[in-house]
Amino acid sequence: MGQRLRDRGHGFDRLISLIHPNNRASMRVAEKLGARYERDVEVAGRPARLYATVLA
Repeated sequence: MGQRLRDRGHGFDRLISLIHPNNRASMRVAEKLGARYERDVEVAGRPARLYATVLA
């Protein structure tokens, strides 16, 4: 699904992933889809890493 969103864009200029800091497998998937780590954030009081891909 992430690859389809990345490839088609659906009118968005950016695709983000919010990933728990211990979830290395999801970080690798995000990176394989072209996302890059931007910063640590909090989501609903829990830590997350924000990965983003700029869509064409």
